[in-house]
Amino acid sequence: MTTQAAVATMNKNSFGDGASISINVSNSSKKKKDNEEKEESQTITVNLHEDEQTLTKWLSVIHLDHIYNKLKELGAEEIEDMTLLDEEDLNSLDLKKIQMKKLKRAIANIE
Repeated sequence: MTTQAAVATMNKNSFGDGASISINVSNSSKKKKDNEEKEESQTITVNLHEDEQTLTKWLSVIHLDHIYNKLKELGAEEIEDMTLLDEEDLNSLDLKKIQMKKLKRAIANIE
């Protein structure tokens, strides 16, 4: 007899949903050999913790996730890279006036 189980949990914390993910997979089996019952068990545990907010999540919070690919083309990979963008870079993002104000305000708040 073989039993398999998988469990995944997602926790809410200051970074939002999914910042801490735990995955547990276990497999156990009972085997009869020479009229002797033997139980084998294997367990794999993976814990993923996100310590920093990603650029995609940062953009999502300010409702500008649609400009992610344009930012990647400019070479932005991390939130801190946003502080390196100049006026020409920002104008190339083709944002509406309010969207540009949101982006500039968010960039100003990067620590």
